[in-house]
Amino acid sequence: MTVIDLQTMRESSPPPFSVICLGNFDGVHVGHQALVRAAKEKKAELSATLPDVASGVCFFKTPPSDYFPGAKIPRLMTLEQKLKFFSWLGLDFAFVLDFEALRDASPESYVSDTLKSRLHCVFAVCGFNFRYGKNAAGTSEELVRLMNGAASVIDPVCIDGNPVSSSAIRQAIDTGNAESAAILLGRPYRIEAMVLHGKALGRTLGLPTVNQVFPERLAVPKHGIYITRTYVDGVAYRSVSNVGIRPSVDDGTAVNCETHILDFDRDVYGKTVAVEFLKRIRDEIHFDDLDALQAQIQSDIERTKAYYKEA
Repeated sequence: MTVIDLQTMRESSPPPFSVICLGNFDGVHVGHQALVRAAKEKKAELSATLPDVASGVCFFKTPPSDYFPGAKIPRLMTLEQKLKFFSWLGLDFAFVLDFEALRDASPESYVSDTLKSRLHCVFAVCGFNFRYGKNAAGTSEELVRLMNGAASVIDPVCIDGNPVSSSAIRQAIDTGNAESAAILLGRPYRIEAMVLHGKALGRTLGLPTVNQVFPERLAVPKHGIYITRTYVDGVAYRSVSNVGIRPSVDDGTAVNCETHILDFDRDVYGKTVAVEFLKRIRDEIHFDDLDALQAQIQSDIERTKAYYKEA
C-alpha cells in the first residue's frame, strides 16, 4: 500500500483518523465527485471531536479487471492525473492499494484489517454498486454493517435519467461525442503527455503543431478533428487537434494527437502539455496534395475560432 499526502504529493503515513471514499474512480466523474463531497462533509462534522481526522480516497493502483481474462478496459485518466484531481477536489490523502495483495481477502478482513487497522478509517463512503473482498463478495449494504453503521452509501448520480458511469464515458469518447463525455465527467476529457518531435511538416506549412502520443492504456477518442483547449505552463489556448494516424503524411498506424495552437509559436518540445477535447468537427481525410491539406486545416481553424466566439 502506498499512502500519498495529496497536499505535498509525497508518500506519507496514514493519518490517525480518516474518512475514506471507496471505489475505482476511473475518470473521477460527477458520480465519484458526489462521494468526495460526502466525505469532506463528514470530515467537517467529525472534526469537532476528532481534530486530526483527514479525508481520503482508497483505490487499487491497477484495476481488478486487469487481472482477469478478456480485453483490457481503456482508462479515462492516468494515476498521476487521478492523484492531482483528488488534490484539486480538496481531499487530504490517497490510499493506493495492491490488488494482488488483497484479492483473496474476505469482505470482513478487508474492512477490519485494511480499512480499520491499516488506514484508521472511522467512516467510509461508497457508491451503491461498490463491491470488495474475494470474488467481489462484499456489498455496500454489508459495508455499513461491518463498519457498525459508520458508513454511507451514495445513490447514483443521473443525467437525463441515466446513471453516470465510467463505461458510458468511454462509449462517448469512443464515438467522438466529446460534449457528452464532458457532461458526464464534469469537465472536458483530456490527455496530458510530453510533446515529441514530429516531421515539422506543420511548420513548413506555416501551421506549427504540438505532437503527442496517447499514454499507454488511455482511452483514445474516435479518430478525427477536434476543437480543443491546450494548456501550456498552466495557460489555456484555443486549439484544433487531429487524433489518428495522419493518413495524408504518414504510412504507419501509430495513433497520436497533433495540435495546432492558435496565436502561439513557442518551442514546447519536452514539455508536458494538456489537451482537452471540446467538439469533434470532422473525420480524418486523405488529401492528395499539401495545398488541399493546408486549405482544410485553415477551414478547421476558422471553425475553431467561430466555436470560441460563440462560447
